[in-house]
Amino acid sequence: MTRSLLDAADLQAFLAQFRDISDPELVLLKAHLLVERVLVAALVIRLDKKDDDRTPRVGFGALVELATRRDEDRAPLRSFNELRNALAHELDGTDSSAFRAAMGRLGVLWPDGKDARLTTAHLVATVMIQRAFLHYLQETYEETRRQEPPDYPEFEEMEEQDAELERIRQDIADLEAQFTVH
Repeated sequence: MTRSLLDAADLQAFLAQFRDISDPELVLLKAHLLVERVLVAALVIRLDKKDDDRTPRVGFGALVELATRRDEDRAPLRSFNELRNALAHELDGTDSSAFRAAMGRLGVLWPDGKDARLTTAHLVATVMIQRAFLHYLQETYEETRRQEPPDYPEFEEMEEQDAELERIRQDIADLEAQFTVH
């Protein structure tokens, strides 16, 4: 999988391997990698570049700012990056206070026990991957709008795309509700 292009076959292979990962830390690290690549792909579209060679290389925080359109979508992605940083830079990884604090900012109570942690890691990873793809789809739809004036017959398709984005947002919210501490 290249830095910016989302090849369907590569993505399917990645997700098939991803589902079989049994280490919570690796689940979250691999998910972060995919989230970053999907956000880069969204940025390539947003900046109207043809490939990532023409897209500036930026850190994850700046990438989140540039690749997302809504302020409320940025905080969870930033917290997910804090999770990644805790895993990559703390010796005690998932047991570190930095990791638990980042989970808390996502509204997730990090459980004890390997199986519970693996399930939670997969849920968090799935939500973050879906969030990234939501931004990618938004940019794809916006690109369609830039190319097609709203008075064309495709306008109805654009309304359907808006409805689909809203359904995806609701699916993400429903998934988050499964693991969020109330």
